[in-house]
Amino acid sequence: MSKALSRNLYLISIGIVILAIIFTAFSIPGGTTTTNANGVTTTTPGNGALFAIAIILYIIAAILSFIAWVGALIRMAELRQWVWFIFLLIFSGITMLFYIFIGPTTPADQPAAYQPYQQPGMLGPSQPIQPQQPPQPPQAPYGGPSSPYGPPPPQPPAGSQG
Repeated sequence: MSKALSRNLYLISIGIVILAIIFTAFSIPGGTTTTNANGVTTTTPGNGALFAIAIILYIIAAILSFIAWVGALIRMAELRQWVWFIFLLIFSGITMLFYIFIGPTTPADQPAAYQPYQQPGMLGPSQPIQPQQPPQPPQAPYGGPSSPYGPPPPQPPAGSQG
């Protein structure tokens, strides 16, 4: 079941519960409370029809919430999101509220879909890097003042053999 469908079912069930609470609140006034000789207290609603409608709404909300919860469990198992799965099993109500808004949508073993920042002019990850020689500083001819080899060795005078 998709996350959107779970979200819609769960939010509809929350709306139905709120409606059932309102019906319950309006069915209680005018009710009677009696205590028998054994000390057992019995309360009857003032409007039995509203109370019955509220009970039916609670049952419908529970069914919708259960369907959304099972769908979320199945989806977390498909995505291999085991931490979410365990939290949905243990803390179903509050975890469902988190899941329908911020729950995962990608498998646990799949990296997050983001693109690293590329500076302009840099090679992207899909382009092969071409080997380059490091730039060489300009050098004066052998023995010049900026030569890394120092001054040339002394030359013997012309015509002498040594």
